[in-house]
Amino acid sequence: MGTPKGRVKLNVGGRIFETTATTLEFAGQNSLFRAMLDENWNLHSDSAITEHFIDRDPDYFAVLLNLLRTGELYIPPKIDKKLVYKEAEYYGILDHVRSAECDKFDGNRPLLARSITGWSVRDAECDTFDGNRLRLAKSITGLLVGDGKFTPAIQAGPNAWCCVSQGSVAHVYDWMLEEHPTINLDYRKVNDVCWVDSENIVVSSDEKIANGGMGLFRASTGELRYKFQVTDEMNDYTTGILSCSSDYKLFSSCKSTSNGHVIGVWDQVTGKQIDFLSYYTYGNARRLQWLHGTNCLMATSFHPRDGNCCISLLDFRKNITVISWSDVRDRVKKPYITDQTKFRDVIAIEESYSICVVDKNERLGFIDLRKYY
Repeated sequence: MGTPKGRVKLNVGGRIFETTATTLEFAGQNSLFRAMLDENWNLHSDSAITEHFIDRDPDYFAVLLNLLRTGELYIPPKIDKKLVYKEAEYYGILDHVRSAECDKFDGNRPLLARSITGWSVRDAECDTFDGNRLRLAKSITGLLVGDGKFTPAIQAGPNAWCCVSQGSVAHVYDWMLEEHPTINLDYRKVNDVCWVDSENIVVSSDEKIANGGMGLFRASTGELRYKFQVTDEMNDYTTGILSCSSDYKLFSSCKSTSNGHVIGVWDQVTGKQIDFLSYYTYGNARRLQWLHGTNCLMATSFHPRDGNCCISLLDFRKNITVISWSDVRDRVKKPYITDQTKFRDVIAIEESYSICVVDKNERLGFIDLRKYY
């Protein structure tokens, strides 16, 4: 220990570091440094130890000590980031590194920290990269889609993990972009993936639900935990787009061989189907989003030929459609919505009580939802 009161002297791999007990306290109860201090994070007054020796790399320790001092993570170019993560895990402060790496998203300051590259896509479908807005810091390569089409589903998890589907498999990456065991559907095409919590992912496929076409998988191991069950009325259906609510319900767009369309509801805990609601629009729903403020499900479909859009808010407590908006009906009142307008995507923004619609020309339209809150 250092002689000045409150100071701690550490010998890491032969290099001497001096810091304070207060700085080490930020490491937390589960850190290696906790054992160096008493229960009140004070120096052991009766200890004859003048310094603690830690047989680790001092360069990586310097990065982590600076994080505890400043709350910011700076990794010099010569330092391997993955080895910093491993060292942080050894010291018991990996959560601190993760918090520093995964800052709260600010849409006014977009920054691409890492990416998964190598997917085979068509150049005509890709937007131009704007180097003034995004900076590529790191990539993972080696993933290819053989038919040259877009990946059908990319979903971020609540723990900063992500899941990327590719054909009949789903790749799972943790927040460090380390790949975990692949989720394999035995040659059945993945339709969608959905995180129900930080540990589990639901995957839908083109297999009929009655034959196990939708299952819950453990994200870290790829293990199938169970397959979702279905009632007799939906034996002929396959699942598509997925969404989940905070009260442990799972929603999926479903299509039968006779071209019938419904929204199915399952209990996430038991895997049993608890409800379904017929969905009569342009076809199968292309986006589902749970709206916590209204306890309703937003379902969106697009006409496969002309791009017409239909948006519905569904209340499963009463099995009714609260609102249904179609751009076809609006063309009489709004001349800027023409027959050539094709919609690409829809997303609800609950903070502003609105639904944002994006067309193929990247123009935005908004639907006011304030009267439904």
